[in-house]
Amino acid sequence: MKKILFNHNNQRYQRSIMTINLNFAINWMKAIATKFKLFTIYFLLFAFYFSNLSYAQTLTGKIEHFYNKTFTLSVHIGDSLIPVQKITTNEKGEFQFDLQNLNNVYATLGKKYGLPKHAMLRIELNRERNQFADVIVQSFYEPIISINKEIKTRGDNRDIRIHLVYNPSLWFNFAADSAEVKTSDINKSLYQFQKQWRKVQVAEGWLLEMSRLFPYADEFSKTLINEYYKRYKKMDALMKEHLKHPKNPESKIALAYYRPVVPDYGMPDGDRFKIFRQHFWDYFDPNDSLFLFTPVLIDKFEEWVYLHHHHKDSIAGLYLDRSDIIQGINSFIEKINKNQQNRDAVLEYVLKKLDGDKDDKRLFMEVYDHWLKPQTGDCELENPKWQKYHEKAAVYRNVIIGAQAIDFEIMPGRLSLYDIPSDYTLIVFWASWCPHCTQEMPRLKAVLEDISQNKKISLSVVMVSLDTNNTAWTTYVNEQGLQNYIHLCDYKGWKGEIVKLYNVFATPMMYLLDRNKTIIAKPLFSEQLYKYLVK
Repeated sequence: MKKILFNHNNQRYQRSIMTINLNFAINWMKAIATKFKLFTIYFLLFAFYFSNLSYAQTLTGKIEHFYNKTFTLSVHIGDSLIPVQKITTNEKGEFQFDLQNLNNVYATLGKKYGLPKHAMLRIELNRERNQFADVIVQSFYEPIISINKEIKTRGDNRDIRIHLVYNPSLWFNFAADSAEVKTSDINKSLYQFQKQWRKVQVAEGWLLEMSRLFPYADEFSKTLINEYYKRYKKMDALMKEHLKHPKNPESKIALAYYRPVVPDYGMPDGDRFKIFRQHFWDYFDPNDSLFLFTPVLIDKFEEWVYLHHHHKDSIAGLYLDRSDIIQGINSFIEKINKNQQNRDAVLEYVLKKLDGDKDDKRLFMEVYDHWLKPQTGDCELENPKWQKYHEKAAVYRNVIIGAQAIDFEIMPGRLSLYDIPSDYTLIVFWASWCPHCTQEMPRLKAVLEDISQNKKISLSVVMVSLDTNNTAWTTYVNEQGLQNYIHLCDYKGWKGEIVKLYNVFATPMMYLLDRNKTIIAKPLFSEQLYKYLVK
């Protein structure tokens, strides 16, 4: 039978070809039976031919308490999920999906990233409630297997059948916790590991902490401690099986999460984390291309940075400062030295996450400068994917704490920001139409008047308005008694040049400068000015 590549849009074409081929086979077998008067040959040959046809592989399942509802199937790539198809269950919660529909998706991704043989598909029931289950799939499915093609019998070449339970809990992912894989050896093995890994996580997060609340001599404390070690022991036994075939996809994933050394239950968390860091890379290779198409790469990155928490004498509990975060980020990325796609995926995830901190861009800039900042004399063509981060960094560099504030004219030809001789300068971005500003301005005025009573503090205030209407601006200034401060407005709102230079994304926004016009703080509330000015 002719091999045909297809997607979900030409299944009808495939069926018509299959029908033609079947008709041809039937007619051929009839001719043989007629010629040799052997009618039984017709049936035997037909049965043999039909039994060796392999129709499209499918993902089928049943989701309890998810009847006549729609969920999304998505593929993993780095920290992103790419939707493939929305599927609606029937009145029994049953569904079916032709896995050959993944061929076009992975073919497109393969052109950009290259592809391993396997990847992960997410069954996403409710993103807000974090209800999902992942299954291992192939990155390419043969549409039809001919009678001359050797048929493999391993689990990755069978249909995937899975049973889930939906419960929109905020605390637990019931979909994954309840998952029962009916067919697919790979996914049975994966979920056997995941269930035991879940038990280990509970041991780490709950049993260990509970045992510390009871005296060691208490029977319940001993029960908790024994259960803690028992769960790790079961995990060790499970991992011995995976170590027999470490190149299989389910084993790679399981071994990546595995912690081979179990610290003593009484050891302080900082010391336990140190041991986990020492054995973090024993079975996990961040260069493996499989991990780009699963949650593993980003999960392991987050775990690695978190394990840099440590004890600090002056602080109770665990501590993670900026230098710890930077060390964790850079050391992880440095390990990815053989796979540029994996390295880029982690770096982009880090930059996106750090850029989410709207008030402090120092971590963003430290990571950017270490990995992306163009070097002097660099003449290579830049990768377009990083262009937006180059543009962001160019803006952030001028407005992070410790940067030299950008000068601007207050009275053209007569006064600029740098002409102000005060020990401190406060720049306030605001607007009369902003409800947060109208709430904050009275408090700011009260704080400034209070600070002005201290004759040792020399403070000038520059208020930059985002108003587009002169009357609204001046009326508010006069009504609120703000005439004692320096005011300017170009009536361009968010498009104003000063607004862009200072990366103003919300109002009110404040920058506190010292005498040298260095940014020393970005107060979120007026009362925070006391911290920097009243010593």
